[in-house]
Amino acid sequence: MSTSKQDNDILTKIGVENEVQLLMAYAKAWSNLDITYLKDILSDDFEYTSQWVFETMRGKDKYIDYLKGKFETIKKNHSSIRVQIGYYEYCYLVENKPCLILEQNGQKVSIIIEVNNRKIIQANMIGIPDPNIAIIVNDNA
Repeated sequence: MSTSKQDNDILTKIGVENEVQLLMAYAKAWSNLDITYLKDILSDDFEYTSQWVFETMRGKDKYIDYLKGKFETIKKNHSSIRVQIGYYEYCYLVENKPCLILEQNGQKVSIIIEVNNRKIIQANMIGIPDPNIAIIVNDNA
């Protein structure tokens, strides 16, 4: 997966290059249903939250095990995931927040991340704000 010069110009303009680079690696994991893309970009104290689950999942290894199972189920069911990279003009008081948009069986969700020291420290799967209002930057993730 690569971004065009125009995509890079947009990302530079909104000032989120490092966050987007990590988000693109995250997108590769989803596009290929392969957790190996995540092993080097998640912090050891990584946290995952979802608006549909009330508990925070803590720990890189725990999340990777969870996602590995999810990817195996998707493969087993011959399901497909559409992966896009975009941004919200406003998301939880943050302007131009990069996001990963996942679509499966007509249902869309977004993943937003928090970054520290060139690692993803947190990922949040969200449905609010609506993934349909995200501005798509790369539709070939």
